[in-house]
Amino acid sequence: MCAKIVKSKKVIVGITGNIASGKTTALNYLSSLGFKTINSDEIVNKIWSDKEFSKIISNEYNVNLEDRKSKKRFFNKIYENPILRKEIESRIHPKVFSEIESNLQNEMGIIFIEMPLLYEVNFHHKCNYVILILTSRDKQNSRLEKRGLSSKESKIRINSQKKFLFMNKAKYYKLLKKESLNLGTFEIYNITKKIDLFKSLDKIIEEIQKHEKNNII
Repeated sequence: MCAKIVKSKKVIVGITGNIASGKTTALNYLSSLGFKTINSDEIVNKIWSDKEFSKIISNEYNVNLEDRKSKKRFFNKIYENPILRKEIESRIHPKVFSEIESNLQNEMGIIFIEMPLLYEVNFHHKCNYVILILTSRDKQNSRLEKRGLSSKESKIRINSQKKFLFMNKAKYYKLLKKESLNLGTFEIYNITKKIDLFKSLDKIIEEIQKHEKNNII
């Protein structure tokens, strides 16, 4: 599988899913195949690293973002407090969208954009296709633990994302809003090995390329 076909037009594929579902792993794999990829989490991290932005937030919310522990506590508050989270997102999202639009300029072919809040911010309307990566609660906890998050911190982050409803170990996440699932949405159940995730992505790429080849190119 490689980044071929569909070079005469721009095809945007959104990648979304809950925290620790495997979105970044998927994006890195797609990048290794030669596809143009955009990681919104990296853009967000870049924004937080901006000294001017950090200073404004520090002053307004009386927090020292240069102190690692203080910054971590503030981030936990953002996840716990929906009002605070909305306030912060209203500052960050416009910057993220601007950066994405800038990255999309003069790009052609299939472009993959990773965005956890793709449906919440209505970015799926800008996508030709969406890949929804799902996983189990056990897998989420295990992956977040490897990132250094405590059990409490993991729970806060998982519970802050109400987009998916966890059923049980035998089942997986399902979208609460049925309208989010459309003909352009692919689902991947990322609960086994990475190679299985990669095989699923290969099949999706093949389907997208086949569909686009039949419709234009």
